[in-house]
Amino acid sequence: MDEDVGPSLERKLSSGYNYLKNLAKSPSYMVSKEPLQDPTFGILEAAKKAVRCWPNLREITIVLYDHAITPSFMSFLDSIWASDALGAKLQKLIIDTTVAKLPQLLNPIINRSCVLRSLVEFDLTISISRIDESRTEWRLAKEVIHSFVSVFRHKLTSFSFSSIVLCNLADLFEAFPGLPRLKRIEFHGIFNIKTFPQTQGFTEFISKHASHLEHLVIKPQTRHISLNSSDNTYCFWVNEDNVEHRSEGRHSLSHIVLPKVKVLDIGLRDRERLWPQWQTETYESENQSLLPNLSRVMPRLKALIITDISLSWPRICALVKSLQREEGCELEELNFICNSIFPQLFDLFSERLPNLKSLTVRFGYEASRSPDGKYNPKSFREMMRARRYSGWGLRYLRLVNLASCHAEHPNVMVMREVAETLSPGVVLDTASTCPCRGF
Repeated sequence: MDEDVGPSLERKLSSGYNYLKNLAKSPSYMVSKEPLQDPTFGILEAAKKAVRCWPNLREITIVLYDHAITPSFMSFLDSIWASDALGAKLQKLIIDTTVAKLPQLLNPIINRSCVLRSLVEFDLTISISRIDESRTEWRLAKEVIHSFVSVFRHKLTSFSFSSIVLCNLADLFEAFPGLPRLKRIEFHGIFNIKTFPQTQGFTEFISKHASHLEHLVIKPQTRHISLNSSDNTYCFWVNEDNVEHRSEGRHSLSHIVLPKVKVLDIGLRDRERLWPQWQTETYESENQSLLPNLSRVMPRLKALIITDISLSWPRICALVKSLQREEGCELEELNFICNSIFPQLFDLFSERLPNLKSLTVRFGYEASRSPDGKYNPKSFREMMRARRYSGWGLRYLRLVNLASCHAEHPNVMVMREVAETLSPGVVLDTASTCPCRGF
């Protein structure tokens, strides 16, 4: 070491040591017998006072994953549930959390159920944790979910459930009680042999509300991104009529009747392939229907939204056929995806869906006709100009291209060409939120 540098470095180290030694002796740095105060205490105390100024609060969303739940946070939440000014007016509760956190969040609400007199909507998302949930944690989570639903069973009109964990959801739904006021059921989750080793409980949960259920949403994927996916278990549950080897019993959507359902929003997948988006006709069979006979299962259906799969022309025809009733088709809203649009599509809808008021189609390109599916926008325009659907009461039209950015790009030109064939006054929805449209 350099002789000039050595003494200098030694003096600095000695000075630093003496500073730390004196610092340790200082009373202000001695170990306190008092527990350290929660750093969020002040913020949450201020929040307690602030929420009292929101007498019109109707909806609360709680998002909590692997964060620590502090006493200050629980005290803040309890101040909401316990308040007649706030809790009594709360109508919708949204919780997105992990399996381990569910008892801590739901039990205090259950204890304050007498205050939450107006709670009618419950939206629960079970997300993954960095630490795998144990069997005990899952058991406790199921118990508290059942307790929550049971306590509010006579109030809930809407129950939305999403889960990204690969736990047995069949047992969860099987133990749910009947909810006499329930009008809306929403499910977003992985529907496979692990989550639903048997589907009886899930089917019975839906069917036990048949007398008053009006809105059904079923999506075979979670709200959050997941590497896991649904499998053929879901396909067979949606439409067991076309399954060669049917499961014992009649525990699928095709075997129940929902006479009051007006809205069906459903995600579909093809049995032949893992990923449902943009299926090609090579993998489809004209005799393989993805949905059950809707005129029997949901005879009063007014709105049908189909996502996650692109329908071929044979499947579109089969879908329209399944909607027909002797009294006439009542469908007023249709929303789906297809590879291409062509004039025959509108011929079919105007003839077989005379009461349709709203049509949304997400498509790849314009074609002259089907089933050739060849890209030919010029021929499409010429053939559309020769058509008139003056007796068709369509009032809303949205035709969009699905771009590489995964956003919807309204095709204004095609919408105008189709609108020319309709009665005056049809609304063309050209709204777009895609940022790439500005470039």
